[in-house]
Amino acid sequence: MDASRKMDSAAGQTLLLTRADVAELFTLEEYTDAVEAAFKAYAEGQALAPGLLHVDATGGEFHIKAGGLAVGGHTYFGLKANGSFFGNPAHGLPAIRGIVYVADGTTGAPLAVMDSIHLTIQRTGA
Repeated sequence: MDASRKMDSAAGQTLLLTRADVAELFTLEEYTDAVEAAFKAYAEGQALAPGLLHVDATGGEFHIKAGGLAVGGHTYFGLKANGSFFGNPAHGLPAIRGIVYVADGTTGAPLAVMDSIHLTIQRTGA
């Protein structure tokens, strides 16, 4: 990961992560553990109410999924916004592209913006 993009969110800056950066972060086992912990937190009432939005667009659509967790004395908010444009591969472009946004659920401070594709693949696998 390019160290120049690592920024201290406590100082009011946001961490920016490419798909390659995200791919370096966790193993499939760590994704599985995180998914299990999130479901457990949800079952224990430690989750923010989830939200889902679908927006049709010319040649495709956008899906926005949002929610959060209140764990370890802290609250986190996250959303994933993916565009699905299934005609793109005919033009040499990916069919699905998007981002994940993570924020401090207490102050609203943006903590990270990252490419969503690798994270989505691993989470689905987990």
